[in-house]
Amino acid sequence: MHARHLTAAVLTAVIVPSAAGSAAAAMSGRPTSSSQTIAAPRLQPADVICPTGVPTCTITVALPASAPGAGPAPAPAPLPTGAPAPLPPTGPAQPMPRPSGPARQPSGCVLNGPQLTCTGTAASSAPPAPPPPPLPAAGATAARNIGDLRFTPPVPVFNPLLGCRAVSTVSCADEYVGLPVWMADSNTAAVVNTTSVSNGVDSASITATARLVKTVWVMGDPDDGAGTVTCLGAGTLYDPARHSPDSSSPDCGYTYRHSSAHQAGLAFTGSVTAYYAITWVGSGAYAGQSGTQDKTVPGPVFGVPVGEFQAVNVRDVG
Repeated sequence: MHARHLTAAVLTAVIVPSAAGSAAAAMSGRPTSSSQTIAAPRLQPADVICPTGVPTCTITVALPASAPGAGPAPAPAPLPTGAPAPLPPTGPAQPMPRPSGPARQPSGCVLNGPQLTCTGTAASSAPPAPPPPPLPAAGATAARNIGDLRFTPPVPVFNPLLGCRAVSTVSCADEYVGLPVWMADSNTAAVVNTTSVSNGVDSASITATARLVKTVWVMGDPDDGAGTVTCLGAGTLYDPARHSPDSSSPDCGYTYRHSSAHQAGLAFTGSVTAYYAITWVGSGAYAGQSGTQDKTVPGPVFGVPVGEFQAVNVRDVG
């Protein structure tokens, strides 16, 4: 079987998708055909550019009628009867135009009469991926991070841990007028949380840290402006091995001036509130960004019964 040849003519190709590709394109609403102009001698399956979104397609090239393989060229018209034969040209011989020469049938293509059919797959038939969505603003991620922080209410502790009647479950003590009261919040641990975000390309994190700044105590004595005391930090826990009962707290104390004998439940009703400072710092795509925020954490209500020493004068009759 002899190899078929193509001329160097520039041919027009119509691309038609395969059945599977046509169905995919129809479902996606994309165009299913297109046309190209291709130089036949260089035509290869890799030259086939399928319509967008069509994975495979077939290219059909219509050969010029005079091209080899497309049938014989038409015969020249006969001369009229009696007409003299044409004379050969005079003058120097003219160079014959150099034919472009036959081109071997491209690999992967089939020549069927006047049609050249090549099947190929586009180098990239899928549409480009859309850009990723932008990351949320650092402040928005920080707000969500801070919202996820879990705070434990303050746990008030008094001295000298003898046990008192409390409105809620809390460690407190029977106190006395004129004796210093030590107050402390035993929950002093810092609260830390990290939130990470990503859009598939960029990633970032926010780490928030909350530290206790102060505690505000309301000791409940109405005759002393409710006995409000602001302490920096959590206060110092009373240690009977190191502290005497009549010593004052170095950083968070109160001294009752009145008995609670006339109060409801025979105890002053107090409360404590913790105040935190939150600092957040960004990393990754949030590098260099930071901020601060305050947080208030209310604690339990407690009761402190306060007694009063009675002085008794004893007359010496001896």
